[in-house]
Amino acid sequence: GIECPAQKFRSIVHFCSKPAMNIDGLGPSIIDLFIKKGLISTIADLYYLYNKRDEMVTLEGFGEKSSEKLIGAIESTKTNGLARLLVGFGIRHVGARAGKLIAENFEDMDSLMKADLGDLTAIDEVGDIMAESIVRFFENPQTKHLLDRLKDAGVSMKSLDYGAVKTGVFLGKTFVLTGTLTGLKRDEAKKLIEDNGGKTSSSVSSKTDFVLAGSDAGSKLTKAQELGIKIINEEEFLQMVGDVND
Repeated sequence: GIECPAQKFRSIVHFCSKPAMNIDGLGPSIIDLFIKKGLISTIADLYYLYNKRDEMVTLEGFGEKSSEKLIGAIESTKTNGLARLLVGFGIRHVGARAGKLIAENFEDMDSLMKADLGDLTAIDEVGDIMAESIVRFFENPQTKHLLDRLKDAGVSMKSLDYGAVKTGVFLGKTFVLTGTLTGLKRDEAKKLIEDNGGKTSSSVSSKTDFVLAGSDAGSKLTKAQELGIKIINEEEFLQMVGDVND
């Protein structure tokens, strides 16, 4: 379960990470310190740290100012929404892409908890294995306890993506990224693709529509050439985005 003592360090680090809740200033070393000092033992404890200011300021590297800054950073994530929470929980097979897809189809955490396998697999890209993992996660009593504590702390369980209408120049198109891009980071390119209705994949197949190739592209580029898939460079990609966003 998500509150298992043996997993607490790893689960809290993941929850705070950039792809998940993105809690600024709360890295592995600080999390380890807080656990050892008994300030936190589960994800939910993060949102109750404001009650332990007096203990925090006695720790090495923590004064009044740094403690308040960290508490503020934690508080600001209360409105991150359903998608980031799902990623933060570390549910097997649920990454950032899956979290967003699920959040587009469920209004809040309560409605997701009531979903069965059929409801989940009806979502494009959600297969049986992922659906089973989600259902098992919500069936675990530890999950209910965690959610109750997060709700009591004021963490929003609502989706920021529910009912989003998918549009854009890349609607229904699948991209594979390979090589090094010069003007964009890989995550920035992926976001542009998703914001414009497309999706990304890690491997080239007959279902791939575009391969976005940077410098030092390897086997993925070769396979795309063999399959006759359209290959574009960064400049062509940005031009495609710019044609609809100008």
